[in-house]
Amino acid sequence: MMKNHHNIFKMAFCSSERPLKATDLISLFHVEVSPPGSNWWHLETKVEGFWRDFLLDIEDGVSDITLEQLLVFTSGADRIPALGFSPQPTLTFNHETGRKYPEANTCLVKLKLPIHNTYGEFTKYMCEGIIQAPTFGLA
Repeated sequence: MMKNHHNIFKMAFCSSERPLKATDLISLFHVEVSPPGSNWWHLETKVEGFWRDFLLDIEDGVSDITLEQLLVFTSGADRIPALGFSPQPTLTFNHETGRKYPEANTCLVKLKLPIHNTYGEFTKYMCEGIIQAPTFGLA
């Protein structure tokens, strides 16, 4: 069957050659936020906005990193697998004092974003963290 219908099976066994887009990563991650109305929820939704803008800036070439580098930091993979990740990647927030850099659990494909008050601080520490950890994991 695979020999006769190789075009049908290609999508399941071969990754796409299409470059990553910001929208791919936005839709890839399930965002876990605190209950609406809480103090942490307000901070997290602001940082989630920073995250989306950051991805768009990376795609536009404004950043020092690429979307592939960000995915490697988070998952160990430079492409989204043809069948996706299992479990679904999650995005959480790190409220611990003094934690300025992003952290990742590559087994669970879980990215913990640092809480920063400004977009400039957020992008600075995100880029530094990913550049300083060239494979994956913890900056």
